[in-house]
Amino acid sequence: MEDFERLAFDLLWTWQPRIQNLFRTLDAEKWEQTHQNPVLLLKQLGAEGIAEACKRDEVKRAFDDAGAAYDEYYRRNPPFLDAHAPLVIAAAKYLPVSRANSGARFALRTPISA
Repeated sequence: MEDFERLAFDLLWTWQPRIQNLFRTLDAEKWEQTHQNPVLLLKQLGAEGIAEACKRDEVKRAFDDAGAAYDEYYRRNPPFLDAHAPLVIAAAKYLPVSRANSGARFALRTPISA
């Protein structure tokens, strides 16, 4: 149950079709009835309903595929997220944050051509 909740409460499912497929595979009718809300779906199925669904081979495959998608996403290390990437360091000196009207606004301190 914890693994399903981890996937349901992580917004990755909203753009990852392999995770969406897992919830659809658990119970396609309830998936549509809950307006594709995985948290509500799990609540309606309950632990017994999830355990029963997990006996089906297609759910086992969908679970493995969703887990792989989750791991692939969080184990990747794209260069733009690496704090030591030259582009991030260079951009940081040009993008100080100034706050006004309760929103964050970015302004160039130095012209880009400099």
